[in-house]
Amino acid sequence: MARADPTTPPAWHALDAAAVIAALGGDAARGLDDAEAAARLRRHGPNAIEAAKPPGRLALLLAQFTDVMVLLLIGAAALSALIGALEDTAVILAIVILDAVVGFIQAARAQDAVAGLRRLAAPVATVRRQGRTVALPASSLVPGDLVLLEAGNTVPADLRLLEAPGLHTGEAALTGESGPVLKQVAPIAAATTLAERSCMAYKGTSVLGGRASGIVTATGMGTELGRIAT
Repeated sequence: MARADPTTPPAWHALDAAAVIAALGGDAARGLDDAEAAARLRRHGPNAIEAAKPPGRLALLLAQFTDVMVLLLIGAAALSALIGALEDTAVILAIVILDAVVGFIQAARAQDAVAGLRRLAAPVATVRRQGRTVALPASSLVPGDLVLLEAGNTVPADLRLLEAPGLHTGEAALTGESGPVLKQVAPIAAATTLAERSCMAYKGTSVLGGRASGIVTATGMGTELGRIAT
């Protein structure tokens, strides 16, 4: 089962289920063969959000003083001190410190948010392989895999849904949508925004109710979660 590997992925939500299965070289009944799945894993790499070591808090703080405008203000403060304008010096330094504190807080929060996104990854996925339903490490999923979902699961990869009876997902971490999102399987317009793609389930979102099956369209850093985390 050869997989189409275009440079720009199709708008999977705009294709019907049969077209998606054909494009990904999948099988809606048996799932992938183990040998084919292994070959795809070598080609695509693990289904994981890459985690480069983030800078420490001290490095984040020091980075706030490398901005050109901040350096100019520090220079202005030094000149003010040299000519005896101590009040001006104090005001300028207060501005620099306040700017550094605000920048540090924002950078630290962004760093924590990215770490939180990485923790959303599901450790285990229920998959059809060679006609068997098996539990596999989610990191071993590949495009074309057939994934089964039920309430309480975390979606392990980006999926084009094939069946979705009563499926509701929680997507707040990805799209900001606070309430349950009802899913269905019919294709929708290619221009539909991420939050409105009702026939897709995305890595890191949660299954609040119902059940589903879906074919993996993207893994790892190619998922919507991976794009946000970079």
